[in-house]
Amino acid sequence: MLVYDNKTKTLRNETIDGYGTEAYGYQRGTLDWIPGKGGKGGLLISLMGVRSLMGRANTTDDDLGGEGVSFTHVMLYDLEGKRWYNQSTDYRGEPIKRTRFCTALVYDDERDVYE
Repeated sequence: MLVYDNKTKTLRNETIDGYGTEAYGYQRGTLDWIPGKGGKGGLLISLMGVRSLMGRANTTDDDLGGEGVSFTHVMLYDLEGKRWYNQSTDYRGEPIKRTRFCTALVYDDERDVYE
C-alpha cells in the first residue's frame, strides 16, 4: 500500500497483508478516511468496483474485465494497528461492476458518528 506522509511530503510503500490475494487486486473504487478519536489514527474504508487479475489494469470504462464487487462486505483498515478487517454489511444486492462512482462521509455531531 502506498502511504503519503503529509508532514514530511514523502511517499513510502508498505507491505500489508489481508487485502486481496497474490493473484487478484481491486480497482475502480474509493478509499475514505474516518478520523480516530483525539486526532489519532482512524480507519480507511475501501469500496471497490472491480476485482481483477493482478497486472491487468483496466484503462477505459468499456474495459471492465474482472468481477463485480458486492458490498455485502467492506474492507476497513486500522491505521494504528496496521491491519485490514473484512466487515459485513446489510447490503444484499448482486455484485456489479462499478466505475465512476464516489463516496462521501458526513459527521453527525448529535450522534458522534460518520455516515
